[in-house]
Amino acid sequence: MFESSRSGGLQQQAGSIFASSYSAISPIRIVTLAVLVALSMTLGPRAQADSPAGFALEDGDTLVFLGDSNTAGSKFAQIVENYSLLRYPLRHVRFVNSGRGGDTAEGGAERFQTDVVDKGANHVFVMYGINDICWGLCATPEKLQDFYQGIIDIVMAAETAGITVHVASYPVTGSDPFVDGPLQEMGDTLEAIAIYLSAAGWDVHYIDVHGDTREIYQEIWTYNQGLSDNEQPIELHTDGIHLNKLGHEAVAFSVIKGMGGPAEVSSVSIGLSAAGPFILENEGASVTSLQGNANLLRFERLDAGLPITFGLFSGLSTLRWVPYSTELNQYMLEVRDLPSGRYSLEVEGRPVGTFSSETLRNGVNLSSQTGNAWQPGGPWDAQATSLTQITQARRSLEVGVDLLRGYVPDNPNLGSIDFQRAQTNERLEGLQRKFVSPTSYTYVLKRESE
Repeated sequence: MFESSRSGGLQQQAGSIFASSYSAISPIRIVTLAVLVALSMTLGPRAQADSPAGFALEDGDTLVFLGDSNTAGSKFAQIVENYSLLRYPLRHVRFVNSGRGGDTAEGGAERFQTDVVDKGANHVFVMYGINDICWGLCATPEKLQDFYQGIIDIVMAAETAGITVHVASYPVTGSDPFVDGPLQEMGDTLEAIAIYLSAAGWDVHYIDVHGDTREIYQEIWTYNQGLSDNEQPIELHTDGIHLNKLGHEAVAFSVIKGMGGPAEVSSVSIGLSAAGPFILENEGASVTSLQGNANLLRFERLDAGLPITFGLFSGLSTLRWVPYSTELNQYMLEVRDLPSGRYSLEVEGRPVGTFSSETLRNGVNLSSQTGNAWQPGGPWDAQATSLTQITQARRSLEVGVDLLRGYVPDNPNLGSIDFQRAQTNERLEGLQRKFVSPTSYTYVLKRESE
């Protein structure tokens, strides 16, 4: 348990701060105050940690994902990886998945050295909770104490190793999202712990995955209530606990937002006059070779980063329920002073869509626009779609070697396999960066005939 290293004054301070908020009679809240009071006794003096400006991951960082089977499944982790690569292509960030099926916070703490520190992490994403309470069947004070103790042990180990912690509440389950359950209160407690530690100078940040996914699932739940018996409901899970594709996309959204992902990718605003087109404003992109008139406009656009996209028909699934387009993926084009009419846009010869002059005047988000529903839209969409295959290959390589080690630990070739895996992984990481390397796109906006 906790070892005291500070005076009783801080213990009293913890009690006064949290007693009013966590004095209800539920077992979870009974445990909360005890955890915080005990935690206060472990804190030594710390310099105040600076909050990250913008997206938390910088050039040279290594992020390890630590959690249970939903983390080991890696889909949300791969989306976070792809986002970082696309949005910040000049930052070389390494991603390591240390999820383990059936794991708990206590288990994560026990393997923290080998599966986080020894992987070279300077950031760790931590998400536990569902196995800690037996899928909701054993949310007793004792089990909750073990859960919080495991989280605190992880945070303390990270602090000792100089690793930034991003601790997350657990995703919503398949039960009624309008009814509070133990995961909600566990998330509230984790947030209180993170706030308390951060105020004490520890490099700990809270991500409300449960709250974000619960809000998304509430919309889905309401929609499902209106379906007929023969219509397929929308779900975030395969079995009420394990995430499906949409569930992973929802979790990834929460993680990216929680790590400081901004809403805007880049924007270009163009005006027209009798003398020709001109740049009104651009952010996160440069524009060259601008020429033409209201009937045919052409220019080159070079973006510092690109939006993340989710494949064919994502507007009917991912983007319908998860607000990537408005909160993370604003890849904007605005063209003012066009005569009334409709205009087709091609980028690098790829049809992106046809838009009214009013839509272009107000600004259109091009991130997931496509002129052909059976094809990716602009080249950025094609790049993102292609990147997912390389990221999956990198994860498959890692899983394949780990499975061999687990099933045949005495295989005499493991040393050579590990060496070749490291080399191959390094090449795949280089290939990922090639896929997203910034390149100039040729835009052609043409007025459609009446």
